[in-house]
Amino acid sequence: MFGIDRLCALAAVAAHGSIAQAAPALHMTASAVSQQLAKLEREAGHTLLEPHGRSVRLTHAGRVLADHADRVIAQLSAAQRDLDDLRHEVLGTLRIGGVGSAVRTLLPEALAGLTAAHPRLTPTVVDGESVDLLPRLLHGELDLLLIESWADRPVPAPAGVTLRTLVTEDVRVALSERHPLSDRGTVDLADLAGTPWACCPPGTAPHEALVQALRRRGVEPDIRYLLAEHTTQLALVARNLTASLVPAMSCRAAPPGVRFLATHPALRRDIRAAWLTRAPRARRYAPASPRCRLTSRPPARAVRRNEEAGSAARRQNTLARRLPGRRRPPHRQDRYDRRLPNWHLAVPASASDAGVSLCAYRTTFRGPAAHTKDSPRTADEQGQGTHRPKLWGHPA
Repeated sequence: MFGIDRLCALAAVAAHGSIAQAAPALHMTASAVSQQLAKLEREAGHTLLEPHGRSVRLTHAGRVLADHADRVIAQLSAAQRDLDDLRHEVLGTLRIGGVGSAVRTLLPEALAGLTAAHPRLTPTVVDGESVDLLPRLLHGELDLLLIESWADRPVPAPAGVTLRTLVTEDVRVALSERHPLSDRGTVDLADLAGTPWACCPPGTAPHEALVQALRRRGVEPDIRYLLAEHTTQLALVARNLTASLVPAMSCRAAPPGVRFLATHPALRRDIRAAWLTRAPRARRYAPASPRCRLTSRPPARAVRRNEEAGSAARRQNTLARRLPGRRRPPHRQDRYDRRLPNWHLAVPASASDAGVSLCAYRTTFRGPAAHTKDSPRTADEQGQGTHRPKLWGHPA
């Protein structure tokens, strides 16, 4: 990878014709420029300069690299200008997500004015339900949301998210002109018992708002059609197949043969803008049991350190056996017991009814086993230690 400073030095020499003339433009000495070019030649693996009279000139490889250096420097300069313009101009990508009715009604005019005022802004739009869009906002996949919040089912504001209400509108019942109650101006939801309903899929705000509104009036909803778009729901309403709760924004696209009635009790929906004001805090690792806490190093580290100590002991014992005239250590010293600090899981007193008060993990290294003339050492015992992990506990 070529260094930017060295590419700048090569571009300056190509522009000014010599190292001596390029040095003042780079605010460097001629010696420093020569050093930069020498490093660049080593990085490129080609000779970039050749003697020419009392000066130097670019070789063919030098001219090829100088052309690339000019383009790289121009791109970096453009990047710097864009960063400087951030203080004065809005530019870049704006990722917007919203529910279909808000995208269709509010967003086109707003985007037209925004792009006219800020030509270097690039908006992108995706539609969906609020329950699906909010996680994408929290994960940094979207910058701005237009979500719905129903009076019977208000959307909660996650930590770090700011909500601002843009529009508050009435929600009406859509019935076919052939429905027996379509001639009323206002309809009580209790009078619609036994009527099939079309609604958005379960888990969405419109679905939960419909279920709660009907049950509050003592009606168990009969939802037969799960459709995300209000326009599709209204097509079924026009055929007198179902009823639907429709916000005022979606009433404009109704097909012929559909009537909209006010509800009792009145239902309302808010369209809110949501954006991330601060990054959500990362989740910290939690132990498997919330009543336990870690009080020392994990056992893997203890085992690793114990193995290192055991290897050193084996090497010393092997060396002692090989040195001439060196007596073997006594039987008592022939066993090595390297015991490291225990790793505890401390359980509070409230967990004493579980029958355990302390668990400890210990790894013990044992060197060559003791031997006598009657009990010769096996091949595994000669110079080989054994690791015997022990796990114990006692009842509270």
